[in-house]
Amino acid sequence: MPSVTVELFGVPRLAAGQRAITVEAAGGTLAEVARALAERCPALRGRVLDATTGWLLDGYLFALDERFTRDGAELVRPDSSVLLVASAAGGAAAPDQRSPRPRASGRPSGSPASPRPGRREAG
Repeated sequence: MPSVTVELFGVPRLAAGQRAITVEAAGGTLAEVARALAERCPALRGRVLDATTGWLLDGYLFALDERFTRDGAELVRPDSSVLLVASAAGGAAAPDQRSPRPRASGRPSGSPASPRPGRREAG
């Protein structure tokens, strides 16, 4: 049985209370790694991993050898790099969740600009 160390980031790390977990993955697939994580660290069940299947809940994914994936059939080698992260980690907020950034003038984006020198304001 190959042993694999899974590095945890964000919510998975907070839930587990540790940076990494080493598991024995019987089949050598990500699905086996996920099930082994669920067994080894019950704190991940229901929050990051499905309590019944042991697979990732929506919003989480693996980075396997520097590629993001949710494919449980991916083969994991003993020397593979495996990370468990939230799929939104490091991402930008959705456009409707962004707060307006102040411009150099202190006005939020989208505020009317002051008139250019030499131009008269309509009024």
